[in-house]
Amino acid sequence: MNLWIDFWEVDNQTYLIIIFAYMKTNLLSLCSFLLLTLLSQHVLAQSPFIFEKIEHDFGEIYETSGAVSAKFKFKNTGDKPLFISEVNVSCGCTTPEYSKDTLQPGDSSVIIARYDPAGRPGGFDKSIHIVFNNNRGFSTFIKIKGIVLSVVKPEKKKYSILYGSTSFSNTTFEFGEIKENREYTATIKIANDGLNVVKILGVQDLTKEFTLDFPKELKPGDSAILTLKTNKSDLAKLWGEFSYRIIFVTNDQLMGVKVLYIKGKTVQDFSHLSKSELANAPIIKVSSTNVNFGELKQGGLKTQTVTITNKGNSNLEIRNIHSGCYCFRGEVETKVIAPGETITLTLIFDSVGQKVGQMSRGITLYTNDPKNPELLVYGVIDIK
Repeated sequence: MNLWIDFWEVDNQTYLIIIFAYMKTNLLSLCSFLLLTLLSQHVLAQSPFIFEKIEHDFGEIYETSGAVSAKFKFKNTGDKPLFISEVNVSCGCTTPEYSKDTLQPGDSSVIIARYDPAGRPGGFDKSIHIVFNNNRGFSTFIKIKGIVLSVVKPEKKKYSILYGSTSFSNTTFEFGEIKENREYTATIKIANDGLNVVKILGVQDLTKEFTLDFPKELKPGDSAILTLKTNKSDLAKLWGEFSYRIIFVTNDQLMGVKVLYIKGKTVQDFSHLSKSELANAPIIKVSSTNVNFGELKQGGLKTQTVTITNKGNSNLEIRNIHSGCYCFRGEVETKVIAPGETITLTLIFDSVGQKVGQMSRGITLYTNDPKNPELLVYGVIDIK
């Protein structure tokens, strides 16, 4: 007859395990199995330690996330020094970190359990056995668990543009030409072509002129429509051409940040004006729409001025000055010009980052002149 004796720790209770077995014809035949709970923490000397928690759930993590870790804090609740004498793990994927220093009564310490998910898709449930003071009766188990999600680049995409695990029908919300005081809608289709749920955690840089409807999450194979609407009460602030970007923050491990764009052009509808209103409308007059800046040393800055006069019978509004390049821009001292008044338009050429040679650029003045709502002003310069 053989006899095995060992201590097991289950739910912070210490159990003495006795197993009897008989040997027969060189084969181990387990004739009887006796599991006796002879001693528990109330009979055996009470464990001289307490853990704040003995289990940690990582939830869903990705293979590409790198090693994750959990801290298990414990305290010496006994009246004698305490030290960790032995730590055993159930898998090489789990790495414990701990101090071998002796804890005096009342002192605390931490055991860190690290798990490496690389190449281990699926659920995991790992235990770490900790023995104190070379006494297996003073031992416990801590446990970590979770689900590792596989990250694989999609083999097929539903829409033409692939951003990580998701594909899009377009990357730009195209509004085209839109008129004031009306609502417009632009859409982009999105699909989850990956293996895992994609959650949209937030949207950044969306201005108040727009409202966006989007799904909070997409399951594998799901598709949806991103709907962008204009807010007509704020649309007048976007006179002329506009271009913005918006940023989608997601949990997609292949590409967490996805950038989309908004483009369009806001114009005023003059079709409803009567002949009388047209006769009393403002009229813009610019002293020159082609300005020669001459020569400029590369890296330098040069300015020229032209005048803007209101030849009409009501206030002229400079609603926007649009430039397609930071290198050439225009500034005015006021955006409202009374009938008969003249203001100065300052044109600025900045050659920083520009190539040597002759360059021509333009700006567009958007106004409330029904006959000339968009006026182009060009500048020519020779960079040396």
